[in-house]
Amino acid sequence: MRRLASLDLGGNAQRRPYLDGNVTHLSAYLRFGILSLAEVRDRAWSADCDIASREKFLFGLAWHDYYRRVLALLGDAIRNAIEPSKSGWPTDAYERTLPDDIAAGATGLACIDAFGEELRETG
Repeated sequence: MRRLASLDLGGNAQRRPYLDGNVTHLSAYLRFGILSLAEVRDRAWSADCDIASREKFLFGLAWHDYYRRVLALLGDAIRNAIEPSKSGWPTDAYERTLPDDIAAGATGLACIDAFGEELRETG
């Protein structure tokens, strides 16, 4: 409840996408049912912040709720394609496992290799 009470959404819309951005650290509380989406929504609605930050946060909560409902409906089938891919390639053309060169950070593409290194180092 202390974490929820100290919810700071100021600038959330602008800073949330960054690793050192303004994140709430409420995910585990929501995942394990310690806090309900309604409790967090109500606290966010009354937060003292700009409307863009409040809307961005509430939008994220709505997606969280949507995903949980789809997961409850589909179960393990959520891992299957629901519709054809937009790339034009058939679903079975995609790898089901991470290719070794990506896992090893040896693709030769600086952006992919750096992302993989950061993921291995920081999780």
